[in-house]
Amino acid sequence: MALAVLLMLFLILAMSSADLLQNPDFESPPTNMTANTTAPFLLQNKYNSIPGWSFNGTVWYVTSGPNTSLPGNGHAVQLGQDGKINRTFKSDSNYMNVLTFTLAPESKNCSNNFTAVNVSSSEGYKVFHFQGRYGKEMWESHAYSLTSWDEGGLNHLVFQNTSSYTNSTQMCAPVVDTFLIRKLGAPIGYAENMLVNGGSEVGPAFLKNSSEILLNDELQSPLKQWSVIGTVKYIDSRHYLVPEGRAAIEIL
Repeated sequence: MALAVLLMLFLILAMSSADLLQNPDFESPPTNMTANTTAPFLLQNKYNSIPGWSFNGTVWYVTSGPNTSLPGNGHAVQLGQDGKINRTFKSDSNYMNVLTFTLAPESKNCSNNFTAVNVSSSEGYKVFHFQGRYGKEMWESHAYSLTSWDEGGLNHLVFQNTSSYTNSTQMCAPVVDTFLIRKLGAPIGYAENMLVNGGSEVGPAFLKNSSEILLNDELQSPLKQWSVIGTVKYIDSRHYLVPEGRAAIEIL
């Protein structure tokens, strides 16, 4: 059985590729930006552009610091009340594309569902809230299944602020960072286990600085062959003791 499991894992890794988008973590800074600044930098379409991305409305380029926690203590973008960023990537109809990304609040006062971002693709959307109660970091990794694309095989991703406000002076603008697209093929079963993807191996990609991903209710689950009700945590074997393979599900 052990040999069969190892063979299955090899086949899964061969058919599931994780491709980083251009400038997925915003470490390539915007053009015409003030050098060595650590304060939030307001971007203007007339003067600034973000490599690999387009933006509209109020968008800041932010740096990790005492008030903003980010993976790897790097950079990110913060979406103001009318702020949005977008990009287009090529889709393959033979695969399901799954997005993993990071969501963080503007400050600790903006946790508990005040911080939210709307993620839309070519024919669907989902609103993700920063929940702040399932991990020790002040940021969370989320996953979203991208099931639609246009006739040319292009998928258009848009991230837009949909946050609520705690009071008249505190704006809970979402901070987004570190985007990863994984192409998932069909899971492979084997004789010892009648459940396809019974080991939860075919799912979203883990970010380099994250050992867990939150999976929420969704019409098309990011975890192949499984439906998610409520919220569960997708965990990796590098940081957690899992029964078998490289990943598992933690029921919250």
